[in-house]
Amino acid sequence: GDDDERPPAGGRARAEVALRLFLTRVFADSTDFELETARLDRAIGEILQRTREDRELVEVVVPVLGIRLLGGEIVMGDGLSLVRGDLLEEIPSEAAWPRGGDHPHTVAVLEWETAPGDPSPLSEARARLRRALSALRLYTEVPIAASPAAWVRAGDGAWRGVPSGLPPRPPVPADLEPCVVAPEHEDELRAFCSLVARRTPRSGPLAWALARFELACAQADVHQALTDHLLALRGLLEPDGDRGDLLAGRIAALCAESSQREALRARVAETIALERAAIAGVAPDVETIEPMVATLAGHLRAILRDLLCGHLDPDVRALADRLLEEDAPTHA
Repeated sequence: GDDDERPPAGGRARAEVALRLFLTRVFADSTDFELETARLDRAIGEILQRTREDRELVEVVVPVLGIRLLGGEIVMGDGLSLVRGDLLEEIPSEAAWPRGGDHPHTVAVLEWETAPGDPSPLSEARARLRRALSALRLYTEVPIAASPAAWVRAGDGAWRGVPSGLPPRPPVPADLEPCVVAPEHEDELRAFCSLVARRTPRSGPLAWALARFELACAQADVHQALTDHLLALRGLLEPDGDRGDLLAGRIAALCAESSQREALRARVAETIALERAAIAGVAPDVETIEPMVATLAGHLRAILRDLLCGHLDPDVRALADRLLEEDAPTHA
């Protein structure tokens, strides 16, 4: 066959042409079609060489807001690292903004090889970064988000600025302290993010609740965030549309010791009532509602973390009801 023949676009057709070329290499100039180890090794080596020639290194850099590294770099795996912005080299200075000062920016650095026909590098980068951001948001209560700007480079080409395409972070107080990761906590963060990535389901109540949690993290309106948090909790704890005071009680059962559950149930019920007030247009001002929503978000985060880490029974509603039944004689 022609040495320069390229496989067509179709998957099956590409495989057939690749196989034919491989067999041609293996049995070239052979009259008895006996498989020789030297010929096989040479053919495999040529394939590997051609594969390497067709692949190209892609690098994507995206600033991450809300996290500060005291060390230099955390290798997260799968080509992703978190790096202090002031330690990066050979990228536009804007990518490490703000440089210098007491709080150098943290950037996510993605590196992987692509081949012709692979998905768009930016699409791949966004998918990987979304997974990383989801884990970081479960790791800390500090709002975590990616910058709206990213930088990408393919091979030896120049860096170019592109939109990150990731959800923005809602406005936060100027004096909000970032999540500080000391060197001695790097292994803990790496292990947590790896565990979340492996155990995150693609469908079902937990996947749906995680998606609503992500939406809430990007909401600029605290009332909308409240609804998203409640939708996530209802998906986990009221899958059949239970009404009444059950949701507040189940949250309290999972998030408080027995002696403190009634007080927490009352606080959660008060927060749930704020949604109805917001729908009616009579909700309290933002300064009043924000801490209540933040507390509810913390309970949701704790439940999601424990489910993903295997610390809670997957049938979390049944678990909450068992805990409440155990409390019943105490309150009789």
